[in-house]
Amino acid sequence: MLRSSTSFFLLFLALTASIIHAFLHVNIPTPSRGQPLMMATKAETSLKKTELLDQVVQKSGVTKAVADKVLAAVTDSIAESMADGKKVSLVGFGSFGTSVRSARMARNPRTGEPIQVPETTVATFAPSKVLKDKINHRAS
Repeated sequence: MLRSSTSFFLLFLALTASIIHAFLHVNIPTPSRGQPLMMATKAETSLKKTELLDQVVQKSGVTKAVADKVLAAVTDSIAESMADGKKVSLVGFGSFGTSVRSARMARNPRTGEPIQVPETTVATFAPSKVLKDKINHRAS
């Protein structure tokens, strides 16, 4: 268990760095001119929780159990803050928040009859300029 806020902060920074690293090192094949466009498989474009934890362990030097607890604490804290209507900003990464989608009328695709879609709250994420530049391989 983490005993100081400094340790928690350092692990949080390692976790954030691993998430950014994951965004930057996703291998998405791009076709050359004249080659057919092939869709990347899900395995090539996603990072599983265990792979993320492995990166955090490697970068921070903590055990996998500690990294798992920190990841759970970070994701729970972000989710709870968003549920309370708060915006969560991670400098250099982005901002998590919520947005309300208004109630609206839609059509049932099978029958064509109009249906009322209720108002709903959805999660949002806005990447920072630093993250956008890193994803697009631009120097910041």
